[in-house]
Amino acid sequence: MLLNFQTPLLLFGLFLVGCISPEKFQLYNTHDTVVLQATHQLEGKWHKTKWVKVLESSFVLANEQDLWTIDSLKTQNTPAAWEKIYALQLKIRHRQEKVMPLLPLKSSDGNQPAIQLLPIEEMLEESRLEIIADYTDEIEQNIELARNGNRFKAREAYTRVDFIQNKYGWDAPLAKQLSQQAVHLGMTNFLLEIATLNSNSDDTLAIQQLGKWKTIRLSLWQNIYNTVEPSINYHFRVKTTITNSNVSSDSQNSIYREESKRVLVGQEKQTDANGVDQFKPIYENVSATIEEISARKYASLTADFEAFDFTTNQLLRSETIKASSDFNSSFSVTHGVSGSPSNKTVNFPSDFDMMGSCVADFVVKLKVLLKEIDVSK
Repeated sequence: MLLNFQTPLLLFGLFLVGCISPEKFQLYNTHDTVVLQATHQLEGKWHKTKWVKVLESSFVLANEQDLWTIDSLKTQNTPAAWEKIYALQLKIRHRQEKVMPLLPLKSSDGNQPAIQLLPIEEMLEESRLEIIADYTDEIEQNIELARNGNRFKAREAYTRVDFIQNKYGWDAPLAKQLSQQAVHLGMTNFLLEIATLNSNSDDTLAIQQLGKWKTIRLSLWQNIYNTVEPSINYHFRVKTTITNSNVSSDSQNSIYREESKRVLVGQEKQTDANGVDQFKPIYENVSATIEEISARKYASLTADFEAFDFTTNQLLRSETIKASSDFNSSFSVTHGVSGSPSNKTVNFPSDFDMMGSCVADFVVKLKVLLKEIDVSK
């Protein structure tokens, strides 16, 4: 039978139907693919000599190939190289876990293959400790730079600690200590000042809603304060001046239309010539007035935004923030039909609640600006 093997996948499929030998399967596939297939073939079965030999050679060659790459990477002695080494060692461990349940392995002709397992857990621990040690130096260097004023280096340090904790199981007390230092040194603190040009009732509502703020954490890295606290190292002073605010009155409009419809109101009994009772439906035209009610209430808020460097008082950014909230409701009421509602009313939100929703929109936009200022300087 003449076969044109185009890909390993085709060979694998052909093998499954008995069209390819273990040796040819090994020829056209990677060592790990062969190890995987060989373990499937030998699992719980009489150990066929051909598959035992194929497993032995592919397992040995795969390990030798990975160990050669690991030795080459060790000469680089960098954190990135040790991460690659660790990944290769995980690959080796996975390969050995496939083979271990079959050991001791012996073929049907009495041949016992020389499959030697590597001390993979010790190898992984060596790599893990190298990675942690190398990156700890980097983390401590970034934290020192943060102490000298570069808070973004603290954020890099925190990200690296988090990465090592999650991927390499770094649970030493030093990890927690460095993480806490990084968060403290990487924090940006804003002092927020809120003022208004007017003293009308709507501005008062806005000030009341904004006055609820004491300390707000925008994210892991940004805090907002609205009072000066001596223990806080502020980076920016933000002044927001409300220039206009408004809560509309309740607005309700109605549109009326007439509708008529033939409806079934009963039946009339009739007896035909054969004495059989028949029932004839009785319809009537019914008219009604449909009231389409729409209701709306809205609130708006406009404020001037200015951000200053807290130390130099240099103006860094200024613009106008516009926020709004809308309440809309619509429904129909039928008049003139027995049992239909005739006095349904709109439950309008209070002025306080409307301004609260408006201020929530304002806060979202303010937070975006503050985060942009933080990362731009």
